[in-house]
Amino acid sequence: MKKHFKELGFTLVETILGIAIIGLAIAAAASLTQTSLRVGRENMRQLVAYHLAEEGLEIARNTRDTNWLQNKPWRNSLQDVFFESANLITLAGGEKFTRTIKITSVTEGADASVMKVESSVSAEKSPLKSVSLSAEFTDWKKGPL
Repeated sequence: MKKHFKELGFTLVETILGIAIIGLAIAAAASLTQTSLRVGRENMRQLVAYHLAEEGLEIARNTRDTNWLQNKPWRNSLQDVFFESANLITLAGGEKFTRTIKITSVTEGADASVMKVESSVSAEKSPLKSVSLSAEFTDWKKGPL
């Protein structure tokens, strides 16, 4: 008497191949998620560094405007300086940044009418080298009030 077996189930080779394909799909999804999170963190660091650099320019702009309001020469406290934050700027997430503000005269003489302000920010643990912004401030009011 002959026994006829119908092939109703999967063979071992088919099962292993199916598990391997599912495993590769899960590994690819995990890798994509990890890369996406890393890129997101780096974009956040760059955005924060940009805003800290912009804030450095605003500090110099505020000093100039305050001098005008107090009827002082606009360059008062804005002489040629190089300021580097002695302490790192630490944000809520534990990220640490260093800001450097450099102010130089573009025009020569005691009554220089153009000052260049450069603000640079770098992250402590980041492949981001640094973010640098610069602006030129002028004595557009032509002296104290």
